[in-house]
Amino acid sequence: MDHFIPRNFVMNDELWNLMPLDPIQNMQKNKKLPVWNDYFERFANNQFIMYELIHRRGNSLAEFINILGKNMHPIYDSARRQGYEIWKVS
Repeated sequence: MDHFIPRNFVMNDELWNLMPLDPIQNMQKNKKLPVWNDYFERFANNQFIMYELIHRRGNSLAEFINILGKNMHPIYDSARRQGYEIWKVS
């Protein structure tokens, strides 16, 4: 597991920010941000699976992704403005 937005920026291990990641990629990513447009939708889909397990009837996938994006993108942008680098997969 790794943090979508680096842990040392958000200072927590809450589920809303965790994503499965290969251990080697986790080491490469380290304290960097994934490219939003390349990774957010996959991240949000994984988060939706957990959401559905907890809330049997709730938002649709599209609604969930929209809400999650509106809540996370400002945090992501703030991390960028504070100098967090973008992780480029090699």
